[in-house]
This record gives sequence, structure tokens and C-alpha cells, in this order.
Amino acid sequence: MPYKFFIIPILHGEEAEREFNAFLAGHRNLQVDKDFVANGQQSFWAVSVAYASTSSTQTEGKSAAYEPKVKYEEEMSGEQFDLYTELRELRNEIAEANKVPAYKIFNNAELASMAREMPDSIAGLRKIRGIGKAKTDAHGEVFLEKLRKARNAAASGVPAPVTDEEEGRPF
Repeated sequence: MPYKFFIIPILHGEEAEREFNAFLAGHRNLQVDKDFVANGQQSFWAVSVAYASTSSTQTEGKSAAYEPKVKYEEEMSGEQFDLYTELRELRNEIAEANKVPAYKIFNNAELASMAREMPDSIAGLRKIRGIGKAKTDAHGEVFLEKLRKARNAAASGVPAPVTDEEEGRPF
């Protein structure tokens, strides 16, 4: 997965901000990490952006609103992609049970971030772009349990089950 790095000065950083915002608007961003570097008048934000690479042939003839489909299996490790697949299955089960579109539970990018970052708390889930109080209140604990099982399985060296057949799981 490619990365782009930005330095955004606190004073007179308008040009750097424009460049940064233009980059974000023009790419499928997978992860953004930022750190504030305090240095008096020379203080700045250091920002790294992980983004999905696309070829020019993917977007030829498409409108500006077209977003190329992300191939998560190419952007993740095998273990991360396996967990992402399990999280998608869980999401789809919940969506079907509640008769709502799957993306209303968590979208694919949010699930991919969960699989990469493996948050261990509601606060950790809320750090993922697009996940807020409503989503964590409704479904956060169920997904955290799946992440806990995957984390424990990885620590023990035993693969986590592909399906979750626990009784009483809240949908």
C-alpha cells in the first residue's frame, strides 16, 4: 500500500493545506496518521496517508464521482484479510436480521480498518474514520468480541473460527 507524507506548518500553511486536501479528495484513503510537532513559531502537523493505488485504466471514462473498487486482499496481510472476511460475514448477518443495507452497519472501509488496527475498546473503534457513537452503541460490542477472539487466536497460534455460532448474540 503506498503512502504520502505531508508537513503542514501552523503559521502560513495555507498552500500545504490546499495540497493535502486536494490529495485526500482525489484518492481512496485507507488510513491517516497525524502528529503535532510543537516547536514554537515553527510548529507543524506531520501527516502520513495510506491510500489505495489505482491504475489509469481503472478510471478512464468514469465520472469524477467514480471511486475504484478497493481490492483489500492486495492491501492487507493474509491474516488481516481473513479477519476482514469474517467481519463482513458478521456484518451481513446483522444487516439481514435487521433488514437494513449492510453498509449501514459498517462499510467495507471501516471493516478493513478494524481488521488492520484490531481495536480493543469502543474508544478504539471510534478512532476509525466513519465510526461514531451511533454505530458503536448499536453494534460495537459484537464486533469487539469478534476482534477479541481473533486476537486471542493469533496469540495462541490457533486459527479463529470462520463462523460465529454463539447463541444469544445481539443483532
